[in-house]
Amino acid sequence: MVSTLLEIEGETYDGLYMYYQDRYLYSWDTPYSVYEYSGYRATDRPWYKDAAAGNGDIVFTPPYMSYANHYILTTISQLQPDGETVFAYDIKMGDIQTLVSSMDYFADEQIIIFDRNGTVIGSTDSDYLGGNFSASLEETAQTVSDAETELETADPAQTENIGKLKDALTSASAFYEFRQKFDSAFDRLKDSEDHMVSYYMNGTKYYGYLLSQEDFSFLVFVPVVSVLKGSLNIWLVPLLLIELILIYVLGRIVKEQKNRELKAAYVQLGQTQRRLEIALSAAQKAAAVDELTGMMN
Repeated sequence: MVSTLLEIEGETYDGLYMYYQDRYLYSWDTPYSVYEYSGYRATDRPWYKDAAAGNGDIVFTPPYMSYANHYILTTISQLQPDGETVFAYDIKMGDIQTLVSSMDYFADEQIIIFDRNGTVIGSTDSDYLGGNFSASLEETAQTVSDAETELETADPAQTENIGKLKDALTSASAFYEFRQKFDSAFDRLKDSEDHMVSYYMNGTKYYGYLLSQEDFSFLVFVPVVSVLKGSLNIWLVPLLLIELILIYVLGRIVKEQKNRELKAAYVQLGQTQRRLEIALSAAQKAAAVDELTGMMN
């Protein structure tokens, strides 16, 4: 079984596990006692509850933030015929975050992707991952309070679990602070979907855009100053090129004009030289022959 699992483990696979006879069995290499010691209760987890609600159907748990690994996961799970055993399989959704993180066209730009349940599965600010736009502001504040309570009541000896709880609290607090500042603008964006909306947040003017699809929604907002600077950079290079081209063309025109002037001057000089040669020849003849007698001087 180990070799088979290793073959499918990669960028998307994150673990095969099950709940069987009151025990949580993760993958193939971690003793269940590790989770019993940590206080982990599989029956309280979303993947187990969703599988139980599915009553034998294969179900997908909405994406969520794994603070153990710091990436977004979705889970496929199924309740077995005994009504208790559940098989589950985690799938990483890190490629979404990689894609969002690469979109940095403007300074201080924010891009957020969230699923149909409102769960943030991609964000230029990783602290927002796992937050939920469908939850009210009061529910978001309660999430922060619950995270604080879990951290305060956790066993200090379980350092790994303490680290996860701290990360969860940091993310919950960051998302709540963001929602406090952004909710009024978000309501405007929902009312003006597929249209750009300008709004102020913390004294800074932003452009915002919301595009909702069947399974996912895309939210983009960027400071107006950054857009103007970006636009200036977009136009500045072509304008500089045009200026260089104009300088080159004008230089060629001036050069050609000077060449024509020099050519005309050269022709005129040649004509003057010819006239001087004729005059010189006449003067030489006049000096050599007497005009009155026609005899040599």
